[in-house]
Amino acid sequence: MSGAAQRIAAFNFRTVTATPNQTRYVRSELAEAGSYMISMGHLVQGQLDETRFRAAATQLVLRHDALRTSFDIIQGAVQARISEEPQFQYHSCRLADDSLSAFRSWALPLVFEDVDPRVPGSLIRVLVANLGEQWRFTIAAHHATTDGFSRGVMTRELLKLYAGEDLPSAPSYYDIDIKAAQDPSELRAVNDLVTALPQPVRLIGDGFETGEESSAGHFVERSFDDLSRSVRMTAKSIGTTKFGLFSAVYALGLHGYSGETQVSSFFQTSGRKVFGASNSIVGPYSNTLPLDLSFDPGRAFGSFARDLAKQVGNTVALERAPILDAVLAAQKGPSVSINMFPPAARIKAGALEVGPREFLDRRTEFDLNLVWAEDGGVLTARAFYDKAHLSDTRARLFLDQQARLLRAVLADPAASCRDILKQARSGAEALLPQGTTDPTPRHRLHNAFLEWAARTPDAVALVTSKDRLTYKALADRLRARVAGLQDA
Repeated sequence: MSGAAQRIAAFNFRTVTATPNQTRYVRSELAEAGSYMISMGHLVQGQLDETRFRAAATQLVLRHDALRTSFDIIQGAVQARISEEPQFQYHSCRLADDSLSAFRSWALPLVFEDVDPRVPGSLIRVLVANLGEQWRFTIAAHHATTDGFSRGVMTRELLKLYAGEDLPSAPSYYDIDIKAAQDPSELRAVNDLVTALPQPVRLIGDGFETGEESSAGHFVERSFDDLSRSVRMTAKSIGTTKFGLFSAVYALGLHGYSGETQVSSFFQTSGRKVFGASNSIVGPYSNTLPLDLSFDPGRAFGSFARDLAKQVGNTVALERAPILDAVLAAQKGPSVSINMFPPAARIKAGALEVGPREFLDRRTEFDLNLVWAEDGGVLTARAFYDKAHLSDTRARLFLDQQARLLRAVLADPAASCRDILKQARSGAEALLPQGTTDPTPRHRLHNAFLEWAARTPDAVALVTSKDRLTYKALADRLRARVAGLQDA
């Protein structure tokens, strides 16, 4: 028996059939389709009592059976195993550099190292860095065990336990019926929804894979301390939600980066209301659902944003049905996603002074994942991107574009989508590099392409909704077209 098998055999488990969300994330992790450890942290003022902190982390894991869950695959079915012992990984250090970037550099390798859903304790990792007069921490948890709401619950409870507060008993994730609905009318509605989705469109990319680090999980951010009220009031004035407004702005931005108006995205829900589960339960309730962002450039922006909010509501009403499975089976899964974290109240635990949420990483399978969050009246947009597809510069330019689009919408929400795009592009010339171009071409562009194709013939040169072409295949097509032109 292997060492890992011996460790697993030593635990007392109760075994239940994994829920649809657990099954999906476990299979994705084991297939290396993405890394689903998600971490979010806080900065805490004062000196750290590490013994007390570790004891609080142990109490937290004991409180929630989802945090004591590992998985196995038996006869093709994913099984959840709930341990009685509080197994989790714990790491601590002392950092002289108190910056978030220093904490991130130390923490992230530990968050993503040797993640295996089958090993007890592998999916929950608590990390704390002593900075002297303050400290940072994160609870890194796998999506097969938790969701966005759960992260807030875990952080708040951990700090309250650390501060010595008594907490009521925690409800169990496994006491809620989370089976996927199989109602015929809902399944027909899902089929209609998926049929209407456009074929997925990828953004025009400029990134590359260096091989030195993971290409996923990188992000850039931009904060706005003067737009929260304006966004809320504008959304209300045109009869939509804040998410409807942000989604419409995102659609225009994706058009700018793809050239297409028939585009789609994923979005995430809390997933709790439909199951009657309170926000105090830790577990993976959230769902990933499709959002058709296709638009007519001549249409009024406000009308478009209203329809998106209505579409979100209609899709969420069906979220107990296997929507994501149907989207993936139809090969219509978008390569982008948008998410919005609701405003988070500042955590109060004893005399602790706790800073706002700090985002560390989000290594999902998307080329671009736009996440809006609001803390203390400050709106922040974070663009998580795959560096193999988008460069850091291009991701930053996307956020710049989102900012210009948003301000154009707030200035005139009754304008057409075309006019909003035109206004956002006005003055954007300043974003282009200045003084770096030579007006006299030194090389022929097609020769540079053919030289590159000769060096990397098997690399992917072009991705469309229907095909993937290598540089060799594209070069062969080029030569055939040139020969045809010369013959004519």
